[in-house]
Amino acid sequence: DDERGVTGHPQPRSGSTQRELPASTGRPQEFGNEPFFNSREQRQAPASTSSLLQAAAPPSAAQRPVADELLREIARAAGISPDLLQSRDPHEVAAEIGAVLRTTVEQLALLLKARAAAKILAKSTHRTMISAADNNPLKFVPGTDDMLEIMFARRRAGYLDARHSVEDAFRDLKTHEFATYAAMQAALSRLLDDLSPEAIGRKLPPTSFSSKKSQAWDAFVATWRTMEEAHENGMLDIFLAYFAEAYAKADKQK
Repeated sequence: DDERGVTGHPQPRSGSTQRELPASTGRPQEFGNEPFFNSREQRQAPASTSSLLQAAAPPSAAQRPVADELLREIARAAGISPDLLQSRDPHEVAAEIGAVLRTTVEQLALLLKARAAAKILAKSTHRTMISAADNNPLKFVPGTDDMLEIMFARRRAGYLDARHSVEDAFRDLKTHEFATYAAMQAALSRLLDDLSPEAIGRKLPPTSFSSKKSQAWDAFVATWRTMEEAHENGMLDIFLAYFAEAYAKADKQK
């Protein structure tokens, strides 16, 4: 590591016959966080009403059977034993579920924005567009309050319900995660193949071994220069182009 210069290429040791790699002419791109996480679009979550933070009025004797049945329904929907929540204060459980719900919706929406921004970076032609039906409010509705309202309070025509919205979001995020890793591997492999000794050797004329070694280096430098100078950001643009092709191919395999 201490032998690497500011260009990121290995520097020759003193007295070494190693030749210096051509300096990169590309300018690294800078990507800010704004397309991914825009704090202005996120509203402040309301203060929790959990009894852990403030005392809540316990349910009356008449209300307790209704509250207990509600806890059982929540437990059954979550796939756990209906009796597990019976020892809990219903107000406390309701406050915790509400807080978790808001956090889940808010963070899922942010992750979907990051996914959309990554698709733009990868020049993907497969992007989610709003349609007449089955739109996910987590993707198209600005603001956590409005998302929660559409998903749970006031359903709107053309939007998925709460459960299908969350399922659709996780499905898209999982597909994006797999496609990203597959594309990175394919793009890097393709770039390295372009610069492999075998690829360079195929560009050389038949000659003796001693002169061929020198010609191989010259051919490598020429190949690097040709690839880099054709793009504004040098080899980075080539990698991103390969990545975009591989991502589009992997993204179609849902």
